[in-house]
Amino acid sequence: MGLGHIRAAFPLRFLSGGEIIVYGSRFNTFGKENLINTLLFLKNVKKGGIIMANSAVRLFCRTTCSMVSRSGKTFIFLMALLVIACLFSGHLLADDWQLKMKKDGITVYTRNVKGSGFKEFKATAEIKASLESALKLITDVKSYAKWSPNIKEIRVLKKINSNESIMYEYQHVSFLVADRDCVYKVIRTEDKKTKCVTLTVTAFPEYIPVRKGVVRVKTVEASWTLTPHQDTGTVTMIYQMHNEPGGKIPKWLANAFVVKQPYKNFVNMRKLLQNS
Repeated sequence: MGLGHIRAAFPLRFLSGGEIIVYGSRFNTFGKENLINTLLFLKNVKKGGIIMANSAVRLFCRTTCSMVSRSGKTFIFLMALLVIACLFSGHLLADDWQLKMKKDGITVYTRNVKGSGFKEFKATAEIKASLESALKLITDVKSYAKWSPNIKEIRVLKKINSNESIMYEYQHVSFLVADRDCVYKVIRTEDKKTKCVTLTVTAFPEYIPVRKGVVRVKTVEASWTLTPHQDTGTVTMIYQMHNEPGGKIPKWLANAFVVKQPYKNFVNMRKLLQNS
């Protein structure tokens, strides 16, 4: 099986300069830190139904860390082997996306996640704004409540470096269920050529103790992808998430929430960005 067959089977592209695109997120794989970030993304996110086995990732990490600096071709070959291994090990698990809402230039899709009764969503919108202003709105904790009213508290617990941080978020979901909180790690990657920025979010539930009377969300896999268009002065924003809310919450309520809430978020963000 050649690379052409791999591209046809998966939303994965190999680029020059040691870069790959996986499910719309671009990674530069040269350098130990970039490689680790790429592997974390591939291991943790279930986009397209590919779930990387822990043993495969560990083996791949050990091998490529020792060889990537010597040969870019070797790295691409190993990545191809990893994808092929996932194909034949039967890790194609997720359903196709289903369109649930298309309104006001905002599109929301959902799909099933194997082993979970809670759906994953993907919301997209093209907004008249600069990349800098859109990114600031997403990353500035003081702005969160303006576009996501359910968030009652959010703060940075630890800033690891300019591209990584650990966050705390507290949400009032509904009077029908208990409030939720979540601790998660955010990793930022950027394509220097296209200026596309991706924020990958994974749960970090044991970082601080659970608050009394609040349900800790222990499983979160999410991403924000922002792609600027200089010719139109717009930014395409893709917001994708799957979580296990924990506690006692009706699945019908949670699955309705994952359609309505991202739509409302984008409506609010568009107003804020266009009025700024």
